[in-house]
Amino acid sequence: MITGSGTVIGNIDSPLAGDIERIVPNFTSIFDSTLLSIGFQDFMYMFYDNIKLVKHIMDIILEVQARAMEAIYKE
Repeated sequence: MITGSGTVIGNIDSPLAGDIERIVPNFTSIFDSTLLSIGFQDFMYMFYDNIKLVKHIMDIILEVQARAMEAIYKE
């Protein structure tokens, strides 16, 4: 079984799967993902100096996470 940051949602129906189970990635908040992608200090400066760019990056991250979740649950 795979353990770590994720939620087990069911077994994989494959002879190659063995004891491996399917997991859902643990998505963080868009705020946290943006901060981690830019770096703390740069994020803080950008949050004050260029909030439009920070919002734009958050929108991109949200769209990517939404598409990933749709792909995961598209069964």
